[in-house]
Amino acid sequence: MNYELDYWLDHIANEKAVLFIGAGISKIAGCYDWNTIIEKLNNHDVMKEAFPKQIVLKSILNEEWMEVCRGKFDDKERIDDFWGILSSSLYPDDKLYSEKYVPLVMNLKKVKPFPKIITTNIDDCLERTKQFDPGKVLYEECNYVMNKFVSGVICHIHGYCLNLKAALWFKSQYIRLYEQSEFSKYIKEIISNYSVLFIGYGFRDKELLNLFGATKSKGSDIKHFALIPSHEYTDENEAVYKDLYNITLIKYGETDRFIPEISQWIDSRFVESSIISGTIGGELANV
Repeated sequence: MNYELDYWLDHIANEKAVLFIGAGISKIAGCYDWNTIIEKLNNHDVMKEAFPKQIVLKSILNEEWMEVCRGKFDDKERIDDFWGILSSSLYPDDKLYSEKYVPLVMNLKKVKPFPKIITTNIDDCLERTKQFDPGKVLYEECNYVMNKFVSGVICHIHGYCLNLKAALWFKSQYIRLYEQSEFSKYIKEIISNYSVLFIGYGFRDKELLNLFGATKSKGSDIKHFALIPSHEYTDENEAVYKDLYNITLIKYGETDRFIPEISQWIDSRFVESSIISGTIGGELANV
């Protein structure tokens, strides 16, 4: 993993790096992932009454099923229960947060200059660490403009817990956001000018991937990277992501190896805020 990820170092040094944080990172803190949210909804008596047989979701997208769930809760005048489940999904577990999540963020913050952050996560786990400027937390569409995409920014492109009902939970919301020309232009401009590293991201948002594909087809040669567990890697996936989206998949081992592997890479590449590379000055570590 180390050698492949080293290609990202020059982008960091040139302040042209973006860290894209997915739901897998919030799961480390104990927040629910999509599957757990759906399970909690399906086990509620409203859904059990609506669907007496066991609910089996195969080809149905989570955000599609969420629309169905909202309708059933609304029909029974239990919509507050629905939003209560969604709200509870965003709260971290105290023990996991303090023992695993916070140390991970502190390690990531050793990277200097620190990359800009984009996340599809709605929770405020990053902000709770108090390692980021609350004035640079963006989550409203009117703020998705390049002159606000500055050092220290955290851009919640799918919404934020402070405005829970405006966040992207439903298929109709995804369609509306990604069909907006200004939003698509914003993401494409970032992709065209910054090298993105995905962590904890499952690539379930095809609308987002399509923007990477559109940017590549326009001739952008900036490479992007994604850290993924070994069991999700195949040669075929690697070919598709690299050839269609300019995203190189980097294996780090099994899921529980993510924190030790990324931490080891950071500790071996960054010393006293200096980047360890062949072209960047500073105190060298034993690479």
